[in-house]
Formats: sequence, structure tokens, C-alpha cells
Amino acid sequence: MAGTSRDSWELREESGSLVVEGAEDYGEQLDIKMLLHNEVAGIVPLQLRYVDNQCIYYYLVRGKISLSGLLEKNKLNYTTAYQLCCDICQCCHQSEKFFLNPDHFLMQPEYIFWNPDVKEFSFCYFPGRQELLGKQMQSLCEYLLTVTDHRDKEGRTFVYGLYDRIREREFYISELDAYLKEYGKERGGGKREGYQSEEMHRGKEDLPPLETDPSKADGAVQTVVETVAGRDSFSSDIRRNSDTRKKLSGKVAATPISKRKKSRKEVFPYYLKNTSKYSYVPERVELDREMLVVGRGLESDVVIPAAQVSWQHARLETGEDGIYLTDLSSVNGVFLNRKRLIKEHPVLCRVGDIVSFADITYLLCTG
Repeated sequence: MAGTSRDSWELREESGSLVVEGAEDYGEQLDIKMLLHNEVAGIVPLQLRYVDNQCIYYYLVRGKISLSGLLEKNKLNYTTAYQLCCDICQCCHQSEKFFLNPDHFLMQPEYIFWNPDVKEFSFCYFPGRQELLGKQMQSLCEYLLTVTDHRDKEGRTFVYGLYDRIREREFYISELDAYLKEYGKERGGGKREGYQSEEMHRGKEDLPPLETDPSKADGAVQTVVETVAGRDSFSSDIRRNSDTRKKLSGKVAATPISKRKKSRKEVFPYYLKNTSKYSYVPERVELDREMLVVGRGLESDVVIPAAQVSWQHARLETGEDGIYLTDLSSVNGVFLNRKRLIKEHPVLCRVGDIVSFADITYLLCTG
């Protein structure tokens, strides 16, 4: 299907609508006719208007909030990530019935919308879109990696698993179907994980409550605030992580030096700030526990989804005099101020030091 390049059209917000100007007129195409004459579940309603012989696309998003807006103040948790993927599948399956091309959905977070009334995500369809759905999905996953709540082990495992799945093979919507089914089976096929492509479980009762602000109902896109319920038994997740690491690697399970330990009830003042060129790695790593394992493996406390990072790459321990960094026999090395560490030899780090896992750099900060 022919289409225009992104540089030739402009997308903006106007009075509760997302507006596309400067694009070709696709009003006579079958897919657009189907959208204009049918209300398709999971697709943002579309209207066409003509001004001075120019076709203008209006996507009706009043009362909805974009995915990027939803995650501005609240990190992505498992329930929201799972719901998003289910709704993407639902949308693509629906598109087949209405002769829509899945490559023409806009999968950028600012054009994916949460509808608090029906508690589902909906997507904008625009024929001028040139990028393949698979490439868009990889970009979307890279964005999700940056906004995932890394304290939520369930959500972290789901998002990183999805990213690996999409990155390693050519993407088809059937791949996402299969991932959701496999993930549900691994988790025991519970109500929330019992995904079926034909009868999609929406997970509405499990989503955190979303509230619209009535004071902003003046025509602009309403802001929605996600109220995230507290995660239950975070400490039990830590214990399970620790048990898993002991089974997998004696190196990782090494007991921190007792005199360096602080009580877990204390507030640890240190964190790592991403200074690398990679946008899909954690932007900020809170060093809020006595010991954290960094690696590519999903059982790590801090997951860095990069090929150059080993499955279990490094260990960070909080002591009375600072942070101790250890290379867990990684392939590409751990560096402190650009000097490679000796493997299995803890080194004291100070605030302002540059800590690198392979070529992924962080600045040690406090406060």
C-alpha cells in the first residue's frame, strides 16, 4: 500500500482529538472506508474532514490518556504490560476482519491510548505509516524497558522476555500470541495469564484504578492518573531471587562480608545513573539492598538487556564505607573509572566514580 513519509505530515492534539494534516487523502481506500463506517474494538475512532481540498484526519481521543502520559509518573508493572500486549493482539486480529494492514498502526507510546471507561488500550490506524509492525514493536519494547518498575520482578521478567523474543526472530503477531500463551502456562495458567487469542482475557479487574480529572474536560485530552497499589511481599521476592542465584551460581551466592553490611531497615543513600548511549537500559539503579547482582539473566536483581553483558555480570554490595563492586567472571569485564577489575576481587567505589558493565556506563551518586 502506498504511503507518504513521516516528514510530509504533521500530527498534533486539538480539542480532544489527535489531528494529522498534510497527508495524502486515503478516504477512498477500503481500509479507511471500513473504519469510517464501523466502530472497531481496540482502534481509536477516526473522522475525515476536508478543508480547502485538504484531507485532515481526526482521531477521537477525548477522555483517553496516552501510554506515555500514563507512565510519566508511574512505572510500568506486570498487569499493565500484559494488558497492553493482549490488546495489541486483539487489535491485530480484529484488523484482519476489516481488511486493515497491521503495519499501519502507530505503535509509538504517545499514540497508544488507555480508555478508562472500558479499561483497554486502543490504537491509531494511519495508512501513511511506512514502518513495519515488527520494527515498531521492537521500538515499543525498548521504550517499555526504560519505564518498567524493576522492583516488580513479575513485570520485569515479562517485559525482558518479550524484548528477547521480538529481537531474536522476525516478528509476526502469532509470535506475540505464542509468547502470551507460553507465559501463561509457565505461570500456571491462572486467570490473568489464561490468554486466548479468540477470547481475549482483558484483565480489567486486575488493572490499577485509573481516574480522570473532571476539571480538564474542556476539550483537551483528559489526564488520567494511575494509582498503583503497593506491591505485596517484596521481601519474599528478594528471598526467592537469592535462593535462585544460590542454585545457579556459587559465585553469585557469595555471602557479603559481614562487617560491611547495613541493616535492611536502613535507607541506603546510593544509586547509579545511566551515562551510556543506550536508552533501553535502566536509567537509575537504586542501591537499596545489601547486595545486588547485575546481569542479562532475568533472575538478576538489576537486569541489563544487552548482548555484551554476561548472564551474571557483577555484584554490588553496600558497606559502611561505600559500595563494593565485584566482577563475577564476566566476559567483557567490569570497569571502575575505565580500569578493568580483577575478577572476583571486590573494589571500593566512591561517589562520583564511573562504573561500567562492558561498555554500559553508570555514575555512582548519592542523595
